Amino acid sequence: MPELPEVETILRQLERLIKGRKIKEVQVAVPRILYHLSPADFKKRLRGAVFTSFSRRGKFLLCHMNEGELVMLIHFRMTGSLLYGTPSAISKAHTRISFWLDNDKLLCYNDMRKLGKIELIKGELVDNFHELKSLGPDPLSPDFSPQLLYNILQGSRRQVKELLLDQHKIAGLGNIYASEVLFDCGIHPQKKAHSLSPEEVGGLHRSILKILHLAIESRGCSIANYVDLAGESGAFQELRNVYQREGEPCYRCGELICRIKQQQRSTYLCPRCQQ
Repeated sequence: MPELPEVETILRQLERLIKGRKIKEVQVAVPRILYHLSPADFKKRLRGAVFTSFSRRGKFLLCHMNEGELVMLIHFRMTGSLLYGTPSAISKAHTRISFWLDNDKLLCYNDMRKLGKIELIKGELVDNFHELKSLGPDPLSPDFSPQLLYNILQGSRRQVKELLLDQHKIAGLGNIYASEVLFDCGIHPQKKAHSLSPEEVGGLHRSILKILHLAIESRGCSIANYVDLAGESGAFQELRNVYQREGEPCYRCGELICRIKQQQRSTYLCPRCQQ
């Protein structure tokens, strides 16, 4: 699933390549991608719309159109992606929705498993949209301070890794980056969130920002099928310390990386470095 760094990478590419472009035509191959919209209504509302800006809330991408009057909300889920280019250059094996632009290029929403969702929202209603309203703070927002993180952790008796994955508590972190963050700051994933000291929370806060910025600089992580707007893979998978490295030696201490299960998900850690 595209996590915060992957969505941020796509957002920055859209700002550079798509901003100011007008939608000439829309083709919907898989209607179930649309959330509470018929293909006919979706096409009607988007023909002639102009991309004016882009933003992100956690793992959600917001495409603002017509000076903010209309917002197209994209949740990529497990295998969603956006591709941009000439019609002949874009792989259409899993294209579900196509946007023909006024420069004769295509912006395609591809999704192998067809689990992603696209919603159209009036601009003034975005802040009250149910899926966005329930999100926790974004780690890259100015409001995400060590004190805010401490307050979130102190209010929970859950294991810290489980809390980091809860989008209602902190928006944008997924399994890959939560594992890498906890290794970076030396915290065991099963440690109770409320038991972390102020010093540990400060280290966790620094590691969240460090790992996310490093992943954005690397254009995301392509362990599975993530590609950017140009169809190119990210590079963060080359920088992993623990994720999917079970049985391999820790780069810090040489202890073998192990895997445990938390909420039916695999967590990777170094049993020596993370206490």
